[in-house]
Amino acid sequence: MMPSKNLGANLKFLCQQRGSISGICRALDLNRQQFNKYLSGQTLPNPATLRKICAYFGVTEESLLQNPAMVRASLGGHAAVAKARSGDSAPIFKLLEDLMSTQPTSLRPGYYFAYYPWTRDPDKAIRSLVYVDRKDGHTLFRRYTSLREPGATSKYFHIGRYRGVVIEEQSTLFFLARNRTGFRDISLMSFQKIMPNSNSLMVGVALVMAPWGPMSSRVTMEFAGANLGFREALSRCCILELDSKDIDPIVRASILSRNELATPQLMPFSLLQNWSMFNDTASHF
Repeated sequence: MMPSKNLGANLKFLCQQRGSISGICRALDLNRQQFNKYLSGQTLPNPATLRKICAYFGVTEESLLQNPAMVRASLGGHAAVAKARSGDSAPIFKLLEDLMSTQPTSLRPGYYFAYYPWTRDPDKAIRSLVYVDRKDGHTLFRRYTSLREPGATSKYFHIGRYRGVVIEEQSTLFFLARNRTGFRDISLMSFQKIMPNSNSLMVGVALVMAPWGPMSSRVTMEFAGANLGFREALSRCCILELDSKDIDPIVRASILSRNELATPQLMPFSLLQNWSMFNDTASHF
């Protein structure tokens, strides 16, 4: 296929991702009739115009002239980014960039177990698996949750398979993720990096979506090592009695205590116990 035909096909694909042809021509300050000739493959733009078009769509000159069948996937990715960076969605994209621009966290890669009270039974706790990894300067994680009793093996007990990113700010770690199963709910866990008197525990709070709406819960995360086998680790995801020997006494105390082991993240929630204070304050504004 001739370079002009390649450019026309690739340019059509990019325009489909971006919006109206008229809007694109106005943004590029190009004549609509001349731009149509590029789209139809009748002619090639001059070097200066080609550079302008490539800068607008966020692609290279070489990619626009290559076989469309070979570069469509690549162009699609560039087009999505270019679309997000421009127009009405630009502020949202900048916000996401700001959230993701943090430096790599100090969190150790490997396997962790997260413990939190089971809302259906106050005498039990849920133990989830969290796998932490680093990629391209970011700290990523996967979290698996199961409602099976110890010894049960059915996969249908698994209700959560979260994937997300870890962000570190002011000695606090934030785990933001979306569930890949069910209703694809979003969860947020925050931890102080290291719990006092322990080199492997972090204590914090989890904000999750329950059947009756959003709720918060205490959560403690325990480092299990970097070389633990995935299947072995996953088999330990289950519901445990709070007095189970499988739960470290410090972990048990951390998810049950309301005062002695409270964390700064939990302090704002105590304000909700005196809602009248908010009403009194609001009346002054």
